[in-house]
Amino acid sequence: MASATAKYIIRLEDKTKRAFKAIGRSLKKVTKAIFSMKTGLISAAGIAGLGFLIKRSMDATDEMAKMSRAVGVSVEELQALRHAAALGGLASTQLDKAVQKLAINMADMSRGVGLAKDVFEKHNISVTKTDGSLRSVMDVMSDVADVTAGMTNATEKADLAYKLFGARGAKMINMLGGGSVAMHAAMKEAEKLGLVMSAETAAGVEKANDAMTRLGAFLTSSFRQSIAYVAPLIETITNSLREWFEMKVTESGGVGKLALEMAHSFVVAGETILLTFQQMA
Repeated sequence: MASATAKYIIRLEDKTKRAFKAIGRSLKKVTKAIFSMKTGLISAAGIAGLGFLIKRSMDATDEMAKMSRAVGVSVEELQALRHAAALGGLASTQLDKAVQKLAINMADMSRGVGLAKDVFEKHNISVTKTDGSLRSVMDVMSDVADVTAGMTNATEKADLAYKLFGARGAKMINMLGGGSVAMHAAMKEAEKLGLVMSAETAAGVEKANDAMTRLGAFLTSSFRQSIAYVAPLIETITNSLREWFEMKVTESGGVGKLALEMAHSFVVAGETILLTFQQMA
């Protein structure tokens, strides 16, 4: 009897060992598949990241091209001016708003109105040409830079900058303080560093980005309309699932008993998986 029991225990141990070996081999396969999936996910993430950087770059160029038209400064000049501003601690968005404010003040001054009228007149800065048309924003800014460079009173500098450039005027002083020569030298540096993109190239990027925006809008609209179209079907399926679940709860005698039945089902499924591993041994 003892011998038979010992043989049974040995056979049971052998089966258990074979089952765990089978599980080990299966886990190795699963691990290999997971690492293959990981490599694929990393590659996909890399592509997605590259796509994000490309789109971000296109958005920045598109914004710059549109801003140049809004403030009346060429694409090349705006890029170079942004570099000069950055050297003075002024962010691109702040510079854009300051230049836009100057353009507005110039237009007001040409009509003899505006808060900056007294500043233009006091420092003899003309905003119009001899034929009455507006001078370029860059020409006027060069004059403002020379005036700023010649001022020794910090309060007067701040007052001039605020009235001409608005709330960001104080930060413009660093860029303008060296005069027009220093400002244009910093702008020239941007060209030497390859920071200036041609207007033609910027226009191409702008068109491509606009095309992507249209495509994105079309796809978003199509998806929303598709969801709206199948919404009644989704409602029917959802209601059916709810009704089925309520029926199962009723048949089981309550949520607690249904949970026990589901737990039992999981246990049975686990036993089936283990049996499968044993058969693979």
